[in-house]
Amino acid sequence: MNASHLLLQHVDSLLPPQNATHIAVAVSGGADSMALCLLLNEWATLHNIKLTAITIDHQLRAESKSEAKQVHQWLTDRGIHHETLIWHHSTLTNNIQERARDARYALLIEYCKQLHIEHLCLGHHAHDQWETFFMRLSHASGLKGLAGILPHTLRDDISIYRPFLNIDPETLKNYLIGQNQPWIDDPSNEMRKYERIRWRDQIDRLSQLGLSPKVIQSVCEKLSGDDEALEWSANNWISQHTIFDDQLQFIQCDINLKQLPGSLIKRIALRLSSQVRNITITTANVRHNMDSLTQKLTVNEFKPFTFAGCYWMEHHTKLYVVREWDKCPHERITCSNITYDHRFNLTSLPIGKILEPVGKKYWPQIKPLVSESPLPYQVFLSLPIIVDHDQVIWQSFIKV
Repeated sequence: MNASHLLLQHVDSLLPPQNATHIAVAVSGGADSMALCLLLNEWATLHNIKLTAITIDHQLRAESKSEAKQVHQWLTDRGIHHETLIWHHSTLTNNIQERARDARYALLIEYCKQLHIEHLCLGHHAHDQWETFFMRLSHASGLKGLAGILPHTLRDDISIYRPFLNIDPETLKNYLIGQNQPWIDDPSNEMRKYERIRWRDQIDRLSQLGLSPKVIQSVCEKLSGDDEALEWSANNWISQHTIFDDQLQFIQCDINLKQLPGSLIKRIALRLSSQVRNITITTANVRHNMDSLTQKLTVNEFKPFTFAGCYWMEHHTKLYVVREWDKCPHERITCSNITYDHRFNLTSLPIGKILEPVGKKYWPQIKPLVSESPLPYQVFLSLPIIVDHDQVIWQSFIKV
């Protein structure tokens, strides 16, 4: 059995479904992504699946354009369809790696959506997992963070696969050597100004103490299982104890949330906030507020508070989660059909007018329209209106 078959056998269960019609793979030109691309090409050919390789030119180094061209040449010579996407940006001075990563994902996801590609493969390997674990540990990450990089995730309806998390990078380089395939070494992988590189330098020393990539991967898999259990518990509680109003975009839930364990309360709070705002909110986004959150939700005398861009309040023995109105955008309408604050799909809007939330300023004009509603008035404050000369001239949430 040749090297390709051995590697495919090892990762086959982590690859996209064999009935997929079109898959994509991100290829930087490094050994890990080149190995994944070549391996996927064999696998896709075997299963009659179209493969598209995508390189992101981050324009952070002078060599990036020529490197993208080199990758294009290598892959097209092998009959692999390849595209290069360019990240256009101003000069970056801080958080360069993080911002580049976010931009890379955004470009990849958008490309996949445009071409109706549902499956995207990435080349993260065992050492990437090791570095990520210790980086997050040093920042006091919780359960979800320490579960590490997951082999399969869903992002904006695109399935992302990372089949190499159990594979040592040397194995991937040896595979490429056997395929007579060169790769590109990124010089930033040697720059100790980056935290990831500083941890990478410690891998041999910590492995001698028993903290090898294999051990850390095993730990991550166990923590991932625990995280799934916590996620299941949160989903189960939410399905039984909450009501989401799709028209007004708020949540009403049982106040017995107070009786739950702290870690479960935090997970539920993140999910509820994400649902109200229609975006994904993670612990990393609200880390400094997480510890006080449990205390605020479990005190005997509940007091309203804000968390993750939402306003939390008690009303007639129920807990309400609504969008924080002071954080809603005030924007000039440049298109007749827009999505406001990620929450409302609005159509036939007048160009040039200002779209803004009701807020406390315009509540007196809205109040008579909802005087018979049993809902707390805060529910209405984040809803969109159009105002002209301090008069509400348009709203879509109340039928009058």
